[in-house]
Amino acid sequence: MAAHPAKPDRDNILIADDGTDSLKLLASVLTSKGYRVGKAITSNQLLREIEIDPPDLILLKTHIFGANGFEICQMLKSQETTRNIPIIFIGHADREAESVRAFEAGGVDYITKPYRVREVLARIQNQLKILKLQRQLQAGNAKLQNELIERQRLEERNRALVNAMPDIMFRHRIDGTYLDIQAREGVLLVPREKLIGTKLQETKALEGAKKGLLYYIRLAIEKDEMQIYEHDLQKPDGLHIYETRIVKSGVDEAVCIVRDVTESKLAQARLHLLERAVAASSNGIVISDASQPDMPVVYVNPRFESITGYSATEVIGRNCRFLQGSDTNQPTIAEIRAALSRGGECRVILRNYRKDGSMFWNQLSISPVTDATGKLTNYIGAISDMSDRISAEIALQQAKEKAEAANEAKSQFLANMSHELRTPLNAILGFAQVVAQDPSLPIESREHLGIISRSGEHLLDLINDVLEMAKIESGQITFNPSNFNLYRLLDGLEEMWRFKANTKGIRLIFAYNANLPKYIYTDEIKLRQTLLNLLGNAIKFTQTGSVTLRIDLSQPLTPISHPPSPILQFEVEDTGYGIAPEEIDTLFEPFMQTESGRRSQEGTGLGLSISRNFVRIMGGEMSVTSQLGKGTTFKFHIPTYLHDRSTDIFDSPPPETELTRDRRLLSLQALQAEISSMPYEWVHDLHKAAILADPNAIVGLIDRMAGVRDREPLALTLRTLVNEFRFDAIFELTQVP
Repeated sequence: MAAHPAKPDRDNILIADDGTDSLKLLASVLTSKGYRVGKAITSNQLLREIEIDPPDLILLKTHIFGANGFEICQMLKSQETTRNIPIIFIGHADREAESVRAFEAGGVDYITKPYRVREVLARIQNQLKILKLQRQLQAGNAKLQNELIERQRLEERNRALVNAMPDIMFRHRIDGTYLDIQAREGVLLVPREKLIGTKLQETKALEGAKKGLLYYIRLAIEKDEMQIYEHDLQKPDGLHIYETRIVKSGVDEAVCIVRDVTESKLAQARLHLLERAVAASSNGIVISDASQPDMPVVYVNPRFESITGYSATEVIGRNCRFLQGSDTNQPTIAEIRAALSRGGECRVILRNYRKDGSMFWNQLSISPVTDATGKLTNYIGAISDMSDRISAEIALQQAKEKAEAANEAKSQFLANMSHELRTPLNAILGFAQVVAQDPSLPIESREHLGIISRSGEHLLDLINDVLEMAKIESGQITFNPSNFNLYRLLDGLEEMWRFKANTKGIRLIFAYNANLPKYIYTDEIKLRQTLLNLLGNAIKFTQTGSVTLRIDLSQPLTPISHPPSPILQFEVEDTGYGIAPEEIDTLFEPFMQTESGRRSQEGTGLGLSISRNFVRIMGGEMSVTSQLGKGTTFKFHIPTYLHDRSTDIFDSPPPETELTRDRRLLSLQALQAEISSMPYEWVHDLHKAAILADPNAIVGLIDRMAGVRDREPLALTLRTLVNEFRFDAIFELTQVP
């Protein structure tokens, strides 16, 4: 297996700064000092540089081309491959809070602009020194374990030789008198000449250890056996741990060989801590020997044993491929082989098998370990049993598919049922209106017919809303834009609702500026229905005060050939009951009604949901604000276009296009006028067909006008009413005195 190529001797520093001048300056300074320098001006480039040539240190600007440097740092610190790369942030001196965020994000230092070159170099050198020490410690941990084993073996065989290699040697009489001292210069806390001839008990520097040393000196002389005494000693640079080996060297004297074992003790403590951490890990840990041909396992932790069912003794010395069973054709296995062949790391999810033959989904992370020279020595694998999570994801996906299928079936059922119900219901309403015209009808019967008509109209509204909602959910509603006169649409709405508002004693206000465009290009039917719903709700739930429709132009209109821009803002404000805050979040959900709506016992709970969906289909969005007892305001905006023509269709109609011809619908007043100008026989036949709710008969009458240019708007409008099952409207419009 190929090992990682050794890294160049020069330290590699990656600078991420979108300020090209400062980037060049800093790169030039670092290059002149012998560093290898990489540069990145975007976050994507930074990540690519790290992947291609992992740096020893990163200089990261707090914000780089709109990307958040702190978030980039947190991401790097969360990844196994980059978490140990020290990151020094580059910021501004007047932003104190940024330095705090830098350290919280995992940065090791914070450099401010403008740079002070000597300070920057000193900080970089300091962090690189720390990094090298950390790497040396990591490489040394494995080496230390071997050294400890070797040390125990050598101590048994060559104890005398090891004892003859002291750091400091003292020769004492049995009473503690210093006879001789051999030590390197600068090691002793008290000069040698001041110690010779004095007694151990008189040495102030050995407080806390004097009694123990004197005791073991006497014991070694009396028993003629080597004694080992370990003690602490406070020195100017900190607390040190010393191991003293004492052997008899004369009738009444002994030699003390003192060794500073502080670093060894700390290394042992760190090694033990690391062993405990690995053993207690929630992931299964397996370490293989990369120097051997088949990379045999040399260590597994208890969690590995519990996940796989194999004991450590059954695993040590084998390659981990036994977990694959016969399932060796998984694509992820090829990824593992590729990573091992290049001496890299990988993270995959694959099927593995326990000792009992049961399958589990294994999330496996493999990382290479190199020694101080960069030679690949081991692979560390971390395994996690992901079976429960993956099973839950599969179950969730299946449930989602079932729910979508059920929802589609529900929408189709509602659409079919709504069509089946509307035709007889329109006939019921039509005949109720015909019977109600009989002057000989008793008052009580008229009241009964009124109940039938009101209940039927309510049911028809409900069916229409359900059908519309079903079409929306099944994706059958599409955006059908046309060029139309906005003023005419608004006039029709005002005419429609003015009488009801006056009846309730409330003011109906339509407010818009003179700069509002007369002609707009959007879906006229959906816009009309949305405004109808909002105005109808506002008038329904307002008892006193006013209902106001405001329209404003938010920015210049865009020609029809350009992309759309949200330019029209609509606002319907009332002074009615208001909506409680806890009801706002569910206001636009299908079949949800506010408390005031439930009290009124009117509506279906679908109008607002349909209206918001219409607005979204037109490319806009709807919102609501409300205060209980003060009123409610619905706002929505839609994108539209200015049709590229300047003539006024009321003054001089422009040449018709396919677009305007297909979508030119008449207002209620214009439709009534057109019908009144038609031949009496035709109107009478149309009236009878509306009573019977017979769409075929009505379409046949409409077809008589085919090809008559002046009657095309009338024909188109009547066809629209038939498609919407509005036979009641046709019935009312064709009543002949």
